[in-house]
Amino acid sequence: MRTSLLRCHSIVQSSTVRRHLTRILPSTRLFHRSAIMSSTVPASAAPSAAAPAGRPLLMIPGPIEFHPDVIAKIGEPTPGHVAAGFIEEYGRSLELLRVVLRGDGSSQPFILAGSGTLGWEIVASNLLEAPARPAPGEKVDAAAAADAPATVLVVNTGYFSDSWSDCFRAFGHRVTSIAAPAIGDTVQADQLLVALKANPHVKLVALTHVDTSTGVRNDIQTLAKTVKEFNKDIFVAVDGVCSFGGEVYEHSAWGIDASLTCSQKAIGVPPGLCLALFSKTAMEFIAKRSTPVPSYYANLQRWLPIMNAYEKRTPSYFATPAVNLIRGLRVALGHLEAKGMEQVWNEHKKTAQAFKKAAAALGLKEVPTAASHSAFTLSCLYYPAVSSFDVSKFLPGLVSNGVVCAGGLHKDIKARYFRVGHMGYSVLNELAHTPQAHVRQVVSALEKALNGAGAGVQEGAGLQAFDDAIKA
Repeated sequence: MRTSLLRCHSIVQSSTVRRHLTRILPSTRLFHRSAIMSSTVPASAAPSAAAPAGRPLLMIPGPIEFHPDVIAKIGEPTPGHVAAGFIEEYGRSLELLRVVLRGDGSSQPFILAGSGTLGWEIVASNLLEAPARPAPGEKVDAAAAADAPATVLVVNTGYFSDSWSDCFRAFGHRVTSIAAPAIGDTVQADQLLVALKANPHVKLVALTHVDTSTGVRNDIQTLAKTVKEFNKDIFVAVDGVCSFGGEVYEHSAWGIDASLTCSQKAIGVPPGLCLALFSKTAMEFIAKRSTPVPSYYANLQRWLPIMNAYEKRTPSYFATPAVNLIRGLRVALGHLEAKGMEQVWNEHKKTAQAFKKAAAALGLKEVPTAASHSAFTLSCLYYPAVSSFDVSKFLPGLVSNGVVCAGGLHKDIKARYFRVGHMGYSVLNELAHTPQAHVRQVVSALEKALNGAGAGVQEGAGLQAFDDAIKA
């Protein structure tokens, strides 16, 4: 859901609905209408590494291509949310979320209907207590309010850090932030420590593992350690929307209090689920809050009994869960568990490094300023700096060659770069001749689209670099 491109992954079977959508969603220069109208893979279809016929591969930083088993499960008739079979699937999904995010037995998982953005609201409303709002008619000392100390420190590495700051402010929290020295760079531990010392009233530090707008991966382990060594009572919250399931992550071992993500990226389920894991310390704070949680739906005090009930394989109800998506989640998390997270992380790393070598062979420069903090789940690449290159032809050229990638998102460089997702099924797919067949197809499309837009690259150079790196 948190992406610059729209994509409907639902089943559209009615010819009337098809005709209506054709009128309101005409084909554009960025993606074919067939990418919107594509149907899901039926359970009886033989799985294939290629995109379903009639549409290009979706290789943006989420939503991604999904495993046929996941799509087939989601397409089954919907059971009741208190049906015995679904209770088992929900309960097992909660247990597997701990496995994938590496939480210990005391960590508390949540699986809710919503986007990754809901995770921000959960943190802002549950782990912090805002100052009391003035009563109607009460005079407010504007100067005093402006000088109120910050209680939230946001480590900013791009577009979504800005948005998370806005979310905290919406709940009445005072926010301060520190930014990386330059676009594509990371915040270092010493910089974080200086900010903590300068803001002694901070109660929570918000970190983004991989920023989808820049492709930068923060060193969460080191940053979290810096926070906890400075003050163990400060909460650490991590946005892992574009990392969890594809990047090394250890919720409990790294001392994280709130880990947040969504379903449609490396986890491998179509959009619609907010996934979270909270520490024992965080849950104890929520239980003992001195003020009410300023949210109804995002109130974890309401959701905790529901999660506990499903883990114990008993029915419970607060709001209707996204039944079909959770059933698909059970399949997707099961795939990750079966492969083993170390292997999942290694395959993402190997594929990402091969793709980045291919991009370099084609003369493309990454937005991240160093390979050491370039994400393994996506690549952000600057357009060629040659006068003959026509940017307007590039993304449509990719589509013509069977691939959909994303344009730039960071406001300061939006028109200068594009983004490629390489995560989940497109990396772990073992049904192809090679597991990285989808990503290899992107390299091939890149070569053709770059030349079609006037870049003048050596066709075949990218594929050679990719294949050599995969074989190494």
